Amino acid sequence: MDNNLNSPDFEKMDEISESIHKLQQSKLLLEVEIKESEADAVMEARTNEKYFINGKPPAMNFIQETYLFSGLNGELVEKRRELARVTADLEKAKRSYYLFKQIVDAWRTQSANARSVSY
Repeated sequence: MDNNLNSPDFEKMDEISESIHKLQQSKLLLEVEIKESEADAVMEARTNEKYFINGKPPAMNFIQETYLFSGLNGELVEKRRELARVTADLEKAKRSYYLFKQIVDAWRTQSANARSVSY
C-alpha cells in the first residue's frame, strides 16, 4: 500500500471556493426576491377588492397558507424551485470544499511526518 498522498489540487479547491461564493450570492438574491414578492402579495391581497372574502380583506393566516407560497398568480413557485436548486448545489459545493480541506490536512500531516523522519 502506498502511504504517500499526492499534493492537493489547490486550483480545484479555489474553483470550489469561487463556486460557493457565487451560489451563496444567488441564494441570497433569490431570498430577497421571494421576500419582496411575498410582501407585494400581502399588500395586494389586503388592499385589492378582487381578493376580498365576503367584502373583507383575507385574514393573514389565509394569505400565508395560500398566496405567500405560490404568489398571487403562481409567480413564486419557480423562484422557490430555483432557490431549492441553488441551495442544494451550495450544500454540495460546501461538502466538496470540506472534503478538500480534509485532504489538505492529511497531506500537511503526512508532509510534516515525512520531513521529521528524514532528519
